[in-house]
Amino acid sequence: MINRAKKILGAAILVLAVMAGSSLPGCGGCGGGKAPLAFAPKDAVLVLIVPGVTDALTGIKAFFDRFKDNPLVGAGVQQKKAQVVRELGFDPEKPESLKKIGIDPARGLVAHLAADGKSGAVALGVSDGAALEKYIAATAKRQSGVEVEFRPKEVDGLKIKEVAFKGSSRAVGAYAIIKGKTFVFCAEASDGKHAEYLAKLVKQSGDIGDNKDFVRLSKQVGKHQALLFISGDGARKLSKTDAESRLKGASKYMEKYIKEQQETESAMLAHFHGAAVGLTITGKRAALRSYIAVPDEQAKKLATLLKGKGDAPEFGKFVGPDALMVGRVTLNAKMVKDKVLESISPRRKRRIY
Repeated sequence: MINRAKKILGAAILVLAVMAGSSLPGCGGCGGGKAPLAFAPKDAVLVLIVPGVTDALTGIKAFFDRFKDNPLVGAGVQQKKAQVVRELGFDPEKPESLKKIGIDPARGLVAHLAADGKSGAVALGVSDGAALEKYIAATAKRQSGVEVEFRPKEVDGLKIKEVAFKGSSRAVGAYAIIKGKTFVFCAEASDGKHAEYLAKLVKQSGDIGDNKDFVRLSKQVGKHQALLFISGDGARKLSKTDAESRLKGASKYMEKYIKEQQETESAMLAHFHGAAVGLTITGKRAALRSYIAVPDEQAKKLATLLKGKGDAPEFGKFVGPDALMVGRVTLNAKMVKDKVLESISPRRKRRIY
């Protein structure tokens, strides 16, 4: 499951690199977002939301620009930026460079891992489908050294293009452009049928915005530019399914080990009802807020322990009675520069200056 999640989220990050969006529709204190939530299933286990690009790029650029004029830190930042630009083939700090490769910077991105723990897709705004296809082909060739080809296919009336390495009969992905505005790319399918998964995704009746846990937890992290949601129910089901799959054909020794591991995971996940992590980046700071919830029954026990009765304790504006863990981390640009300067020896400082 972890490897598949990495692949799907990696596809999302590859498309938009370090970008974060404006705000999530329906989240507490946030404005109207533009993320294509319709392409993330209601029962998804893992969802990454990056609802808008332009505003976030401004914040990211402003944050790193604070290091630009510092001779000690600026050189390292510029070096890393140049590396990212080389790998991606465009400058993620410039919205106009996104338009050139066919991405609509006014809209956002949604990536998900489905309930089966094996399928997933990435959806984002598109301004020029042909340019984006050209960019995907060039990026694949640059990273793998092998050319890719796009094979047209129609499933349930939806026009799809399968992506495959030249000379291979097996597709490694598939994409569709919906109403000329949304690019949906299937990065992984449980049975290898990427096009079929895409068609099912486009025609689904509900989406992640209808998931009550998702809505509630996203509100708990407050304002954010990007959001990662993990479903507690989904995590428990996947843990059980994964153990059952590994037990098939396992030796007696491994069977005992797998069962012990599953018991430990089950005990841990019994206290986990879901999590949301929100990220905000401005010219002054990078802030990370996290909220991990416990199931209702566990929340009642927690409330009883803390207050001596079954009603919900008051923890604060963004902390509910089901909170297992709440975290907030803020990275201040000026403090980072000061700490870096403190860690460098006087001799090295003289050499740099």
